[in-house]
Amino acid sequence: MKTRTVPGIHSVYEALITRPHAVSELWVKEDSRLTPELDEILELAGKNKIKIKRLHAQRLDQIVSSHQGVIAYLNDSPSWPDIKRFKECKQGLVIACDGLEDPRNLASIVRSCWNLGCMGVLTTESRSVSAYAPSAQKVASGGFEHVPYKEVTNLNVELEQFKELGFWIYGLDADAKKAIYNTSLAPKAVFLIGSEESGLRKTVREQCDELVSIPSTPKSSSLNAAVACAIAVYEFKRQRALPKN
Repeated sequence: MKTRTVPGIHSVYEALITRPHAVSELWVKEDSRLTPELDEILELAGKNKIKIKRLHAQRLDQIVSSHQGVIAYLNDSPSWPDIKRFKECKQGLVIACDGLEDPRNLASIVRSCWNLGCMGVLTTESRSVSAYAPSAQKVASGGFEHVPYKEVTNLNVELEQFKELGFWIYGLDADAKKAIYNTSLAPKAVFLIGSEESGLRKTVREQCDELVSIPSTPKSSSLNAAVACAIAVYEFKRQRALPKN
């Protein structure tokens, strides 16, 4: 298990209340004028006997610029569901990111998955931002403590396996003729999110059972990847909540 570098007040606080056993060390800026939030974090760390290092803010800046005065190091993450759970679940949603490069987009996707309830997030190891990027961990505001994520070498192989487990693969494509609102989404689904610049790769697109779009006003620019994902996940959850006739 890789060590996660988790900066930022909200992300560190969520780590301390969710998995304090996994926090190996806490770095806090040297400053006698600590905020109430940092005081609370220090109190939680003390209760859990976590090693605390007080360092100059410039040392923390070398790790990530937007640390808000605190960085936690974790040696554990939410466990990826096993095949049995994927196979036996009656409904579930997984997000697969194909070549996503902006850590803020990945973080926002993870945060949406936490708030709306997804089984996990897949990312590719090559040509993609890593879920372990400190900036992604910070912007997710604790989402990485709740949403299982997995970095894979071959996304196509993973998608094939999900098909065998009964999942339907949907590709989000701005040019798709069918709108997601007019699509009866399968109870077990994988939503594919393409890269910010080029969208879904051809080989990944060919894995899709269906391509769907999110309608927008004429002449508008395409939606941000994270925003499109949030809308799609909400639509999946909305359809599950509708009463059956």
